Amino acid sequence: MKANKKDMKNISYICGMRVFLILVLSIFFSITAVAQQNSGFTMLIPGIGFDDVKVGQTTREEIIKKYGEGFKIDTFYSVDSPTQYGRTIIVKGVHSKRIYSIRLSYDILGLSFYFRPHDDFIFEIDAQYPCQAKTKEGIILNKSSFSDVNKIYGVLDWSFMEEGKSLYDMALDYDSLGIEFSQAFNGDLPVSDDKLKPYLHNKITVIKIVPVELDDSGEEGK
Repeated sequence: MKANKKDMKNISYICGMRVFLILVLSIFFSITAVAQQNSGFTMLIPGIGFDDVKVGQTTREEIIKKYGEGFKIDTFYSVDSPTQYGRTIIVKGVHSKRIYSIRLSYDILGLSFYFRPHDDFIFEIDAQYPCQAKTKEGIILNKSSFSDVNKIYGVLDWSFMEEGKSLYDMALDYDSLGIEFSQAFNGDLPVSDDKLKPYLHNKITVIKIVPVELDDSGEEGK
């Protein structure tokens, strides 16, 4: 039996609708997959913060109102360290007259917020485990490596901040972008570049959001 023109037209219409539905479903599942991938993550924006928490804008009172009273307080002091070649360093628990900053830590959230002693606005946000955080450029806390960071943000030398005897916070500081990535370093300084290379393969344990640092021309870094 030969199909008439009306039957052929109906068959073409049905085939066309099937193709259309397949395309619609493909787009839907693609969008759903991306949404699921980003769900549960705190999206960190360099130089700004996340959600409604922003460096230079959100106050201490607003942080406490948002996250509650279950925080831990640490005070950091500015002291002169002979182990750092006479440079001034920032340390915790060493009391001096020069208070550098105060930190509110919500360990259960993996979030910390820093304030200057005479300023109520936060100037730094730290995200670490168990916080599930990622940057808008795709770096994921406790999953991406420092090598991944170099590929996205550019290659930098390590910077070190003393946390205790032979214990340092080693970081890639992209201050011109408003973001830093760090991990712990147990050892003595100075250390050769060759010995630091393996650290590039480590996972990022802390992501810090800071204000964008202006260059000498007064413009933001690119």
